[in-house]
Amino acid sequence: MFSKTTLLTAVTLAIFASAAPVEVGTGISIPLHKRGSLTCPDGIFDHSKAIHATVKATNKYRQNLVNLVHNGGRLHGDARILPVAEVPTAIISKRQKEPLTDENNDLEWAGTITIGSNKQSFLIDFDSELSSPLLPSPSLRSSPASSD
Repeated sequence: MFSKTTLLTAVTLAIFASAAPVEVGTGISIPLHKRGSLTCPDGIFDHSKAIHATVKATNKYRQNLVNLVHNGGRLHGDARILPVAEVPTAIISKRQKEPLTDENNDLEWAGTITIGSNKQSFLIDFDSELSSPLLPSPSLRSSPASSD
C-alpha cells in the first residue's frame, strides 16, 4: 500500500532535483529570433513583408510535418505534405498599392481610397473583421465628430 512517507520522500527528492544548480556551458543553446514587424519605418503596412512572413510560416509548418514523418510519425486522415511554398512575385506586383498608416501598434490601419467617377476621396479604417468597408453617404457634408 502507498504510504504518506513514500509520497513525502518522492516530493522531497523532486524539490532537491529541481533546485540543483546547472553548470554553465552545458546543454544546447537555441537562438530565438525576434519576430519582424509588417510595417515600414514610417508605420505604413508593407504588403510584401506580409507575403514573405506567410510563406516563411507555411514552410515552417511544412517542415514540421516532414520531420514528423521522418521520425516515424504519420499524418492523420488524408493530410499530405505540400511542396515548398514560394513568394508569388506576380501577385505582389499586380496588387494596387495604397499606403496605410499604423494607427494603434498593428491594431488599426487607416488609408485614403478614391471611389467613383468624380474621384471622391475617403479616409477609412481598414478592418479585417468586416467584409466590406463602411462609407459615408454622398449627402454627408461633414463627419459627425466635426463641429461644422
